[in-house]
This record gives sequence, structure tokens and C-alpha cells, in this order.
Amino acid sequence: MDVLVNKGVTRTVTVNCDPAGRRLQLVPIVAPGDLLLDTQSACSLKDIAPEAACDVLESLASAVEKAITNNDTDKERHNLELYLRILNRLHNWGNKDARHDWDDFKDHPKCDELRKDKDDTIFFAKDPAYSALKLDAETLLNALP
Repeated sequence: MDVLVNKGVTRTVTVNCDPAGRRLQLVPIVAPGDLLLDTQSACSLKDIAPEAACDVLESLASAVEKAITNNDTDKERHNLELYLRILNRLHNWGNKDARHDWDDFKDHPKCDELRKDKDDTIFFAKDPAYSALKLDAETLLNALP
């Protein structure tokens, strides 16, 4: 399981052990601010590019945190789903069969900067940061009613 940690930050997981089945399962516990902190960490490590993509992901992670605080599950779900779509697009950008544009994000003003034509811009979300951020977002999304 990939997790991002910063100095002075503690992450919590639940460990489920099935001795009879010889299985050990780790389940992450994602606190409301973890997605934003992890996104900022991944961006500062240059595991996500360009900077405009970091700005969008950080803005969405902040919006998720605000939605959690306001107990607005609809906004939380919407922002998490958009976050995951953008993160996946960044991660798959270099693949031959992947889309190499942002046209399907035209209804999302936060993505306007990404939609600008930048032929010389390199887009990516590297592992293990990608996997850790995806795990954070999916964990929060799966916890919604």
C-alpha cells in the first residue's frame, strides 16, 4: 500500500489478520485533511506536473475538505470523482492509447488552465504518489453513503 508521509505526520491503518486463511489486509484510515496534505506533498516532490495540474488537484482537495466540514456529501462526491478523473488522466497521459487533451473537462472551470493548448507541457502523475493519492480519494469516496 502506497502512502505519503511528511515529517511529523502520522498515518493510521487498520490491520486485519486471518491466521487460518494466512491473509493480512491493511485498510487505510484517511482523515479529512489527508488528501490535501498528500496532494501538496506529491506536488512539492514534483511527482505531478505541470504546476497547473497541481493547482487544480489542490483546489479540489481543499473543496473536498470543506465539503466534509460542511457535511455536504454531494459536493464531496462530485469533487472526489473529478479529482480521480484528473489524476487518472495525468497518470495515463504517456500511454499510447490514452487521451491527450482536456476537452472532456470543459464543464469544469477549475480545469480551464489545463485545457489551454500547451504543446510543450508535460503532463504526468508518477507512482507511488499516484497510487497513494488514488487510495486517499477512493477511501474517502467509498466511505460516503
